[in-house]
Amino acid sequence: MLILLVGLAFLILSFSSYVLAYQINGINRILVSTPVTIFETSIYHNVDEEEPRVLMSKKIVIEKLDKFYQFEISKITENFTYEIYFYNKENGSMCVEDNCNAVEVSFSASLMYNYQYHRTIHYEVYKTIDEP
Repeated sequence: MLILLVGLAFLILSFSSYVLAYQINGINRILVSTPVTIFETSIYHNVDEEEPRVLMSKKIVIEKLDKFYQFEISKITENFTYEIYFYNKENGSMCVEDNCNAVEVSFSASLMYNYQYHRTIHYEVYKTIDEP
């Protein structure tokens, strides 16, 4: 009888570990493989200024990331939050303009057994417009 109880406990623990690993790997896969097109379609070239730069539109990035995360991550867990922080990649200061060249996404979720998952991902515009 004791062997049956130990076996049942092991089976339950194995299944619970599998479900938790499935949730963590699913969220990692979604966050790491966030489509680059979300950021590419938000690119704005301010060629009218003295120093032309390539920037991302805050509004478009927020809208598209929200739609993507709500659709994809809600399949894995309903208890998640994320914060989007725009900054200037040259000096790391907060970007207060409507267009920025870097974004940080801080993601957190509550998974099985109240396990707290946290991850921060940075996206930056890599190349600027070359001067002639």
